[in-house]
Amino acid sequence: MEVKKVTELSRMVRKHRKIKLNNGGMSLVEVIMAITILSIVAVPVLHSLTTAMVYNAKARIRQDMTLKAESIMETFKGYDLETLQGMFAAGTGIDGIVKGTDCDDYIAPVYDFPAGPPAKDTALQYEIKGLKDDRDKAYDVTITVTSKGKQSVLEMEDMDPAKDAIYKGKTDYDKRAAGIALADFRSDSNKQAFVNYMSDVTFGGSRHGQALNADGNNISAADVDADSFASYINLYERKIKFIISDDGSGNYVVTARMTYKYYIKNFPYYTPEETVPKDDSYYEEGETPPTVPEMEHFPSELLYLDQYPTGDPLEITIPVDEGNEPEPVIYKNPKDAGLNRLMVYYYPQYALDSGHDIIEIVNTAKNDTSQVIDMNCYVLKQRALDISETRTSIFEAGYKATVKGNSTGTVFKLYHNFEENIGGGSSPADPEITGFTQAASYTTVDDFYKDEALLYDLELVVKDAATGNEITRFESSKNEKIKEK
Repeated sequence: MEVKKVTELSRMVRKHRKIKLNNGGMSLVEVIMAITILSIVAVPVLHSLTTAMVYNAKARIRQDMTLKAESIMETFKGYDLETLQGMFAAGTGIDGIVKGTDCDDYIAPVYDFPAGPPAKDTALQYEIKGLKDDRDKAYDVTITVTSKGKQSVLEMEDMDPAKDAIYKGKTDYDKRAAGIALADFRSDSNKQAFVNYMSDVTFGGSRHGQALNADGNNISAADVDADSFASYINLYERKIKFIISDDGSGNYVVTARMTYKYYIKNFPYYTPEETVPKDDSYYEEGETPPTVPEMEHFPSELLYLDQYPTGDPLEITIPVDEGNEPEPVIYKNPKDAGLNRLMVYYYPQYALDSGHDIIEIVNTAKNDTSQVIDMNCYVLKQRALDISETRTSIFEAGYKATVKGNSTGTVFKLYHNFEENIGGGSSPADPEITGFTQAASYTTVDDFYKDEALLYDLELVVKDAATGNEITRFESSKNEKIKEK
């Protein structure tokens, strides 16, 4: 009996041991495999996080230095060059940037201003060395001033910011518009609508079908995302709209808004290869045609899209001020101040078809019974310095603007310089002007005069002082009155 009990006990112990061994946890191989898999997943994730942190840090640096560079540029434009040379040479430099605290040094150009202004195409450099940011990192700022010589500038007498709404355009709108239009077209909805359209286009006559790219694949979103697609953006119309309104709080407000219309033009595509049965064979009476007819192949054909969309063009809004507001306020003052004039200094868009460069002035405050506005509007073309006088003369000869107003119930006069070729050539086409109680040349009023001024191109570049890498760059222009010597 005792032997039987011992045997039974031994069997139970062995069974218990087996159970323990079967539940002993993970093996070393399993642990190594788990660590390996974790490493494979973690490394790219950590790399992405690190890359994002670096990118965000660089973006903050660029943003901070861009704001500081804008401030430097605007302050720089407020002084004449001779005064700036003295300020940089003395180390006083730009307001708010103290040598020894905010920067290491100022370097002035070597030029003898008492002998006269710089000759045309002369370049002068003003430098700020070791400009500090909020993290005490150093940057070098170089402002290059290039003389464009003497120009005739249109000036107005007795400008009063309390009574006059003033808009001054910039020359880079068209370049910015093309970029914004491309980004707009590449939005998911516009891109997909274009791909859908290209899935059933007309190949000529009544033939329809799927358009192909040069590789023989269906037109897809990748074709829209390709670098070459930018060349198919066609700006169709530009409108600068000014709205004069009563804000309901005793103020007159003038806002500005710029919109462009665009479409896609000359986009290349291919027809699919066409295969049809031959039907030009002659069979004798009683002769049986072959079961599988001979096939005739037509190779793909290169075509160009005339215009997309076929109806109304697409529309985008362009920010018209440094704050990138779509409809910024350019004037706001109490009604008691009396809004007398709206002055629009703008750069013509010569690449548009005749009449598609539009200035619209909407006076929604005209029905204000508390005070009637007798408004004079001045719309004046400016000459872009990056276009030569000869080319400007040619462009002006074929340029035609459209100006729209609404004059019901009030005096609403327009003065302009549309009849003048600002490049010095023959007179341009007469503009299309509607909605004003009177439209005439600015020369019929005594408010304006032309004066000789010195014009300069400005280029401001900010670089990392340690690496020499460029952080940001600005281009602008300034003019200053000719000093009597």
